[in-house]
Amino acid sequence: MMEFVMAGKRNAAFLRQAKKLGCSLCFVYTQPSGQAKESKSQRHPSALLSDDYSSQACSFDFAIVDSSRHIEKKSKIRKPFIMINMEKASLSGSLKHICSGMNLAVAKDMKKTGKIYGINTRLFCSENPLQGLVFRRVKQNIFLCRKLKIPFALISLCEHPFQMRSEQDYASFLSLFGISEEEASNCLSLFETR
Repeated sequence: MMEFVMAGKRNAAFLRQAKKLGCSLCFVYTQPSGQAKESKSQRHPSALLSDDYSSQACSFDFAIVDSSRHIEKKSKIRKPFIMINMEKASLSGSLKHICSGMNLAVAKDMKKTGKIYGINTRLFCSENPLQGLVFRRVKQNIFLCRKLKIPFALISLCEHPFQMRSEQDYASFLSLFGISEEEASNCLSLFETR
């Protein structure tokens, strides 16, 4: 299992916690210059988190796009990346109870272009008054992913080592969405085989 953590001053603590939990790490940067400071001898997978696809993401192993705005525009980008926060795209919209951020057209485009649907676990950790709505939207998006065979993964974006969870914890979390043990295992090991 690969845990996505926010890179910064706690990198050494993240590495110690990952060793205890038996998972690999991917350090997530919000600025492309942050990765350059990392020691080459301690190279770990890295990802760039941005609001839109950046040409500077080419030097990273993954590109994570916060797609809470302009999903239609982002869905046309022809480069594989992980799309997160789709559920927040239209929380203030008039049809917020039926709009999940992913419709059939966006889902088909994701399948065609090799994009990955990322479930941001931080949406469920904070005291969000719209948590129930986000839960239903994630469930709807997972239904579309399963129907069209779009890969999906949990993206935790931990800011502190104690926010990291074990593989069993994440598998239990996925079971809330009606995901079988086998599907949960495939979801959690998605980046290990890439």
